[in-house]
Amino acid sequence: CMASSNDGFTYLGLTFQSHIIADYELYNSSGGSDILISKINDEGILWNVLGGGTDDEIIQDCILSQTNLRFVGSYFGAPTFGSFTLSNAQWVDIFDVSLNENGEWLSARSYGGSGKDSASSIVETPQGETYFTGTTSASITFGSTTLADLSPGDDSDVFLALQKADGSWDWSINAGGSGYD
Repeated sequence: CMASSNDGFTYLGLTFQSHIIADYELYNSSGGSDILISKINDEGILWNVLGGGTDDEIIQDCILSQTNLRFVGSYFGAPTFGSFTLSNAQWVDIFDVSLNENGEWLSARSYGGSGKDSASSIVETPQGETYFTGTTSASITFGSTTLADLSPGDDSDVFLALQKADGSWDWSINAGGSGYD
């Protein structure tokens, strides 16, 4: 994913396996796939940061919010983003990580349930609220709301959730039927 600022910077988030070379520097994954986030301007790469663990992490979307950079995706295992380590509910969960403009990790949160959960998109409103979309193959919880599994088995349902500017969840809904939605 890619997000650009009004002051000429571009932030790039990508998933890689094994190793990647960025700005003539070799970065190795911790195992499986990891993520690399870079800050770029017209002079080149200004910084790179890594996140991940021994299993897989996959970036799906990113935004340059009013206060930081946010990246969402899915993970399996217990990835580390700076000093933040996430635990895994059961199978595949959603990560929501943020960095400042200097590439310092500010937070890492996980959301999920008992199935395969993945964030697809993240959008911020002018009021600082954040909409999340994604899929889940079982029930999933956002705050105090647990969305039921609408298609038992490994089939997936879609969800839409609104996170308030203070980080609490306002509401969430899901939809689906038999098969993958």
